[in-house]
Amino acid sequence: MKRRFICLSFVILTACFAQAGQNTNHPEIDPDEAYKNNCMRCHAATQQYSPRMTKTIIMHMRVRANLPEDVAQAILEYLNGKSEAVRPVAKPPKSGGNQARQGGK
Repeated sequence: MKRRFICLSFVILTACFAQAGQNTNHPEIDPDEAYKNNCMRCHAATQQYSPRMTKTIIMHMRVRANLPEDVAQAILEYLNGKSEAVRPVAKPPKSGGNQARQGGK
């Protein structure tokens, strides 16, 4: 009797764990919707920061706003994609500025 109970318990637990492992599909999060639903409650406009600064800001806001990791990642993709599209083109460095000083010594 004890042996049947243990075997039956084992079979049930195995089936439960097998089913739990199959439910790893998470619905895809729309970055635009994630930003609108979470950030625009307090922030009216998006400011442009470097991707490194944006990542740090998202890390801090994840703690303050209690955001799940996947939502924070979607917002980071949204902000980095947006900031890269608007980022100004860097001016090429001026040539001869440092070389002229060294040649005059």
